[in-house]
Amino acid sequence: PSFVLPALVRLVCLSEEKARPAASEALFRVLKHHNQKPEVICMMLDNLRNLSQDQADAEAGACKGKGSNFDCNRVLRLILEWSKTVQDWNALIGPLIDKMFAEPSNATIVRFFSYINEQLAEAADVVLSRVVFQMKGQKGIDEDFFSRWETKTYPSDDSMRMQQSLFERLCPLLIVRLLPLRVFNDLNSSVVYGQLRNAPLMHEYGDVSITGDDSVVAFLVNRAFSKFEFEDVRKLAAELCGRIHPQVLLPLVCSQLERATESRDILKIIACLFSVCTSLVVRGKESLVHPFILQIWRTIKVILLWPSSDGDQVSKAQHGCIDCLALMICAESQAPELFEDCTSWRRNIAGKKGNR
Repeated sequence: PSFVLPALVRLVCLSEEKARPAASEALFRVLKHHNQKPEVICMMLDNLRNLSQDQADAEAGACKGKGSNFDCNRVLRLILEWSKTVQDWNALIGPLIDKMFAEPSNATIVRFFSYINEQLAEAADVVLSRVVFQMKGQKGIDEDFFSRWETKTYPSDDSMRMQQSLFERLCPLLIVRLLPLRVFNDLNSSVVYGQLRNAPLMHEYGDVSITGDDSVVAFLVNRAFSKFEFEDVRKLAAELCGRIHPQVLLPLVCSQLERATESRDILKIIACLFSVCTSLVVRGKESLVHPFILQIWRTIKVILLWPSSDGDQVSKAQHGCIDCLALMICAESQAPELFEDCTSWRRNIAGKKGNR
């Protein structure tokens, strides 16, 4: 494969239309024959990344003639068919996940995984165990590091190191994002929920730093609500929190939103609202009928009463509140029969506006 594969990848990406079908068929057969050898898939990904980089360099130099026909998606589209030939994903996924962690800024690997996200779910325990192990080994961001990043007051020599740290913290979250929602449906999964499966205790968590729990959800919660975290990491973690089962997510977010409202912690308020909005989008009525959603709605009413100016931080939080209320109404309209005996969200919201 080390001799044939690079040539085939190049032919599929760059060849003329007449030669392309034969090259695609040959590449597919090679991948199929070695479908239990992660080193062959890693080799293909390296070839694809190198070709993509060469093309980017050529375009930057305005030398487009050679690579004008380039399209790496032709190779990636073969992965859909190839994935059906793989019989044991558990043996294949581990080394591929490790490669992504070793090259966190490699967009080609992320795109590759996006083509096999359903297959990733088949090996979810392997995938998530690797994710937890990786996140557990990452150092936390302290106030000094965070301050220098936010104010851009760091030496030029540190720029690459800080960018690398950002990619390393984003990388595990990107893998989780690729997994189907059903991975979060199993409340008995220790790797996903850990000790947080005990929903009745969730409302008692005041500190978001949940120590001693090496689960995916614990790490997502800590990254989403941490005071010192990259903004891109916080946003993605908050979005992924929205996938958590409502039985676990909503009691926790309710508690955190109340505390953040008391302390006027706008960043945490926005993260909480983003998680709830995502939950309403991906879970719909399952989230809306949860008992804690009403308490979240009451806290939202408090935030909407705060004085604000266009563009300030309070205004941003209030826009998040409005989005959240709008999604509640959308979820209600999709299942009106569930609310026939309840006070209408629309009437409550209309009354809220009238009181203002």
